[in-house]
Amino acid sequence: MRLLQRAIRRELRLQFAASLGLFFLGLYIVYNCYHSNMVLMVMGLSISLIATKLLQYTISNLRKGSNRLLNILQNQPGQVVWIYSVVTERMPFGILLMRTGTMFFKMADGTEMSVRLPGNHLRTVSRFLARLLPHATFGYTSDRDYSFRLSPESLRRDWTDQFN
Repeated sequence: MRLLQRAIRRELRLQFAASLGLFFLGLYIVYNCYHSNMVLMVMGLSISLIATKLLQYTISNLRKGSNRLLNILQNQPGQVVWIYSVVTERMPFGILLMRTGTMFFKMADGTEMSVRLPGNHLRTVSRFLARLLPHATFGYTSDRDYSFRLSPESLRRDWTDQFN
């Protein structure tokens, strides 16, 4: 669970940095276009206001120390019906430089959440989640994707499936 919490905190910190950069970009545009171009000034002001809202959201999540996905995993694990991951390898000239993964969590209400993880942590987190969520289906297939779009509940495994 700690690996997942660290990955979520890392994403929140990146969101905070991006929102802060967007905020200062908007202020820079407003400052430089105040007397010369009213349209750009209004756009800069809009960017700053949107960034302020994003900053507020990110700061509130960082203060709580948790987010929606962690709350669901801790308090309502039955909501998660399907989990799969996608691995991205960056290999210029055939040399493996970086391996990252994105883990997707599909909920019973049809929503989805994702978390980026280092490639070497995906298997560990998947094993932990398999014990935490025995009712969830793991792995991606096009049939499961189609089933999820039709009825997310159809991907909920029976308790007897884990013994077969």
